[in-house]
Amino acid sequence: MNDWQHGFTGATTGHSSLYDQILVPAVFHPWACYLAGAIGPRAGVHALDVACGTGALTRVLAAAAGPTGAVTGTDLSDAMLAAARAKPVLPGAPQVYHQSPAAPLAPFADGSFDLTCCQHGLQFFPDRPAAAAEWYRVTKPGGTLAVAVWAPLEDNPLFAALHDAAAALLGPDHGRQFARPWALPAHEARDLIEQAGFTDMRHHRARLPAVFPGGTADLLNVYRFSPLADALTALAPAARQDLEEAVHGRLAPYRHDASLTAPTSAEIILATR
Repeated sequence: MNDWQHGFTGATTGHSSLYDQILVPAVFHPWACYLAGAIGPRAGVHALDVACGTGALTRVLAAAAGPTGAVTGTDLSDAMLAAARAKPVLPGAPQVYHQSPAAPLAPFADGSFDLTCCQHGLQFFPDRPAAAAEWYRVTKPGGTLAVAVWAPLEDNPLFAALHDAAAALLGPDHGRQFARPWALPAHEARDLIEQAGFTDMRHHRARLPAVFPGGTADLLNVYRFSPLADALTALAPAARQDLEEAVHGRLAPYRHDASLTAPTSAEIILATR
C-alpha cells in the first residue's frame, strides 16, 4: 500500500492536470485565499510556499506581494512543479519553483524569507520536527510562519464519505491509511512549531465551502492520490460501482442537481520567528 506522499510525489502529468483542474478550484484555491487573508496584506514580502503543488497558494501570495516582492514554491513532485511553471504568470511578485523535500529546504540560506507558508502539507511529511526546524531556519527573525492543516474527518464530510465507503469495502487498515491527512491534531502541530523556536502563536479553526461542479464523480478523483489508489484500481467493476454508490449515498445532503457543495474545516496557525 502506498502512502499519500508517494501518491503526490509520483503524480503523472495526467494526475497533476486532474489535481489542477478539479481539486485546486474546489478546495485548494479557496483555502489559499483564506490563508493569505489571515496573514494580511504584505506588499514587498519575500515568501516561501512549502509543498506548493501546482502553485495555488504561491500565486495568491504573489498577487499580494506585488512587484516589489518575490515568492518561491517548493515541492517534491516534478509533475506538480511542471504544471505550476506552465501557468500564465500573474501580475505581482515573480514566482520561482524549486524541487525540494520539506527537510532540508535546499538551496535556501538561513533567514531567506519574511514569510514561510505551508498549506495542507505538514501532515504528509515523514519528519515533521525536521520540517518545522527548516521553516524556522529559513525565516528571518521577526518573520511570519503560516500553516494550514486539516481538521478531523468528522468536520470534513466530503472526505469522511470517501473514507467511510473505502473502509467498509477494503477494511479498517486501508481506512486508517486514507485518514492520515485528517489525523494530525491541532495541538501536535502547534507543539511542533513551538518546539522549533517560533513564538506568538495564533490559532483558529476555519470553515470554507468546497464546490465540485461535477458532483461525486469529481470528488472521487481524491482516491487517485491516496494510499488506496492501487487497491481501488484492482477492484472488479461491480465492487467499484458499489464504492461509488456508497460515496454518492453518503453525500446526499450535499448534492444540488449535478454539483456537490459541503463544508471543509482546517486549523490555521500563525507564528513569529
